[in-house]
Amino acid sequence: MKTNIMKTITFPLMILAALLVAAVSVSAVSAVVSDIEINDISGFSGTVYVERDSTLDVKVDVTGVFDGTPVSSQDVRVIARIDGTEDDLEAKTPLYEVQEGVVRSFRLSIDIPSDIDAEEDYTLKIIIVRQDGLDQLFTFPLRVEEARHKLDIIETITRGTYEAGSILFVTVRAENEGDNEEENIRVEVRLEGTSAVAVGYIDDLDTDKQGSPRGAAASNNELFLRLPSDLAEGDYNLVSTLSYNGGREVVTESKKVHVFGTQPSAQAATLSLRADSTLKQVSAGNGVAYTVMFANTGSQAKTYTAQVLGTSAWASSARVDPVQLTVGSGQTGEFVAFVQASSSAEAGRKAFTVQVSEGNTVVGEINLAADLTGAQGASAQTALWYAFIALVVILVVLGLAIAFSRMKRDDEEGPSTQTYY
Repeated sequence: MKTNIMKTITFPLMILAALLVAAVSVSAVSAVVSDIEINDISGFSGTVYVERDSTLDVKVDVTGVFDGTPVSSQDVRVIARIDGTEDDLEAKTPLYEVQEGVVRSFRLSIDIPSDIDAEEDYTLKIIIVRQDGLDQLFTFPLRVEEARHKLDIIETITRGTYEAGSILFVTVRAENEGDNEEENIRVEVRLEGTSAVAVGYIDDLDTDKQGSPRGAAASNNELFLRLPSDLAEGDYNLVSTLSYNGGREVVTESKKVHVFGTQPSAQAATLSLRADSTLKQVSAGNGVAYTVMFANTGSQAKTYTAQVLGTSAWASSARVDPVQLTVGSGQTGEFVAFVQASSSAEAGRKAFTVQVSEGNTVVGEINLAADLTGAQGASAQTALWYAFIALVVILVVLGLAIAFSRMKRDDEEGPSTQTYY
């Protein structure tokens, strides 16, 4: 009987002892915050100060500490939040595991807006979200201040169309958002990838300490850039830069602009021109034709035009047939240049040129000449005309002389005597 009672008591005690041993043998961990730093300063040192348009950096160290609970590790998330603003200023980390004796650092960053109300008090909350539901909350007073030196480019304004070789007018609108008045501000505008640059200066720019609307402490700066004449068409970055506070502070802004310029294209092939004859004879008032031949050695069909140059002083007209000629790849083509000599042109050798173009590009030229016999030909015709008239006059005079001679002989013989039988 006693043996049964002992067994009845001993067994539960053994079970309880086993459970206690098992509980002790399993690490019991609780996530405990060991340190908080804000912008590399201990968060427990007092009010946290931060400037507009800056970044608030938070580092939270969490240590896994034995707390007697049967938990081997904890999943932890850290949330940092600024209350008292209209914006949702918050940052949070993913879930991380924290083990006993291990310190894990959580880093978060919150961007402070440039238009947040300065000289106002806010609350920075750091929340440790634990797997076991026992969240921890830490609060810190936060004061937002104006930056001592802070300029901003509100806008870069461009006007008109942008063409290679033209002038690009630019207005850079700068604003002083800092707590100090700025002097000798350097304003630079440049077109990236080119030599186009313009520089100006702002003597001084007051600050807006009363929190007036954006743009109250602003300056408009007119600059212009001369674009290179050989600038290829495309999109370019127009970069505006403000240098201030003795060159220690720089702010930039970039915008895309499209420039209409020279089209990058393959160089037109030069043609080798030949003529049926480079020298021909022509008389004044008459015309002469030259056949100009060439070959298209390119890989695709091309369209050509031609013109006659240098004939205005001695020719009444000059033309090329056909007006336009399309020649296939590896094919030959020909133009016929016709020149009409002026009837009053002086005799002599007259040089001129036939020029062939592909689009607006000259791809070939050939020099030709004409031996003009204008003045000498005209003198010969005149001499023949005068000789003909002289011959007619001589013939008329000779005819009259013969006629008068016969009439005189008839008068001397008198009338004949007739005898009647």
